[in-house]
Amino acid sequence: MRQTDCIFLLAFLLSLSACERGAAASEEAGEPRSTLEAAARDAGLVRDTVKEPTGAYSRDHEGGRDMLCIVPDTGAGRYRFATDVNFGPGEACRGSGTARRTADKLVLKFSGSSRCLIVAEFQGDRLALPGVLDRACTKLCQDRASFEGVSFPLIASGAQAARDARTATRDRPCA
Repeated sequence: MRQTDCIFLLAFLLSLSACERGAAASEEAGEPRSTLEAAARDAGLVRDTVKEPTGAYSRDHEGGRDMLCIVPDTGAGRYRFATDVNFGPGEACRGSGTARRTADKLVLKFSGSSRCLIVAEFQGDRLALPGVLDRACTKLCQDRASFEGVSFPLIASGAQAARDARTATRDRPCA
């Protein structure tokens, strides 16, 4: 490679690095990455991930229906939640507890005798649980069921939607 080619490549990589740092800084400040993303958010095509996670999350699938509801609790960034994940007859995970938001994460702490703690990714219109969890979380599940890798799409925002959310057995755990 010639020296001029190396200089050009180095200049290109430095400018690319500067762009990424600028985008990251504007994102940390709460600004969208681009004007296109800002326009999409304004038009309602892309959900603003800075919003509160309060609401009803649910998805139907072959094994049943998965549900998660999140309502505000005392203190800023604090919530109560309940979840019901079904994998078929006799295979489910259920639990409730408290949650707190940290940037784009939601820390779910299950109540009761379980010491299950899950750090979920909050994506604005979806809450995704990690693919690997602590063994303490298996106590909340029957048979081979697991919370691992479960993703909950948001179906309705707000505390009232969360209170109205129903499990597969028609219970309202966030009411």
